[in-house]
Amino acid sequence: MHDSKNLSKTSKVIKDFGNEWVLYNQTEMSQEEIRDQFNTYFGIFNLNTLPKNANIADFGAGSGRWAKQLLNLISVQNFYIVEPSNAIEVAKNNLSFNENITYIKSTILEANIPEESLDFAYCLGVLHHTYDEEETLYYMSSRLKKGAPFLIYYYYNFENKHFLYKLVWKISDLIRKITSQLPFRLKHILSLIIATFIYFPLAKSSLVVPKKLRKNWPLSEYSWRSFYSMRTDALDRFGTKLERRKSKSELSLLLKKYGFSDLKFSSNPPYWCCLGIKK
Repeated sequence: MHDSKNLSKTSKVIKDFGNEWVLYNQTEMSQEEIRDQFNTYFGIFNLNTLPKNANIADFGAGSGRWAKQLLNLISVQNFYIVEPSNAIEVAKNNLSFNENITYIKSTILEANIPEESLDFAYCLGVLHHTYDEEETLYYMSSRLKKGAPFLIYYYYNFENKHFLYKLVWKISDLIRKITSQLPFRLKHILSLIIATFIYFPLAKSSLVVPKKLRKNWPLSEYSWRSFYSMRTDALDRFGTKLERRKSKSELSLLLKKYGFSDLKFSSNPPYWCCLGIKK
């Protein structure tokens, strides 16, 4: 049984992300940039290891941008697109070229997917925004076949960064806790200001700082990203009411607890992106 308070909080988080993906439906982003972003997540996984006509699930699909890339690379028997918000309509539009898709408008915990039926699943940038993360991870694990790969992206806690970098983040997190409570229209306006006067100058200035300083330069990972992407992520970052972060070891323990082994972490940002195998 779900906690009623968590259900209420979850509905607010879902609504915020739905508004975000309807506003930023990714149609203005270049295919080159989308492919580059796709590779930062999926680069640690060899898609050729998947069986033909695989059963796959995208848990927290948003606009369906990653599913679209996958469908251009592999054949699927059934692709479950799980998205609880109105953004599922955006995903339907973006994925209309493929008929082997089952759209499920529900939270991950409420998705009706048979146990041990999936050949592959992924959950990118979603679990750290959920209140019932352990129950959610257990559900996803239980839907995978034994030996099936699972790809996850979970916010890191800056364990590999300088203390000044962490201080800057703590300040930004205080700002997030305020901005995330505002009406969506105000959050959108503020995120545009943040993207313009913080994301863009910091990201682009990282291109000219000495290489040894770049690792700890705030937002250096956005140096090659478009302003559209910065606007999207600024709203994502400062608009959400819930954000969790874990160290590499904490995420490893959590994944092992729910039946994943042979964990493989990406050595490049975004951190932490990890591939595990269902035992």
